[in-house]
Amino acid sequence: MKYRNNKIKKEHHILEGFDKFLNKMSQELPVKAIIPGVIRKVNRANKGDLRITFQYPTQTGTKILLKKGSSVQECFVVIEDIAILEEYIQQEKYKN
Repeated sequence: MKYRNNKIKKEHHILEGFDKFLNKMSQELPVKAIIPGVIRKVNRANKGDLRITFQYPTQTGTKILLKKGSSVQECFVVIEDIAILEEYIQQEKYKN
């Protein structure tokens, strides 16, 4: 089932531990939309640490990866100024 909660599209679950961060980010930045993708398992496990990694810019914003342990989730962020998002994530140093 697809629906939006504020600026976050809710088609897929959000990787555990990132809900609060994404909601806060959507309220504090000029983000137009946040679109989480499917959660996938990867071979490299990292003790459950929460991490955010920038992938590449898109036509409408950027793609980031949300990582926790052996799970990873692509997340598309629609924003005009990617530098604002990068700086925000670095300053937040997101912790669960």
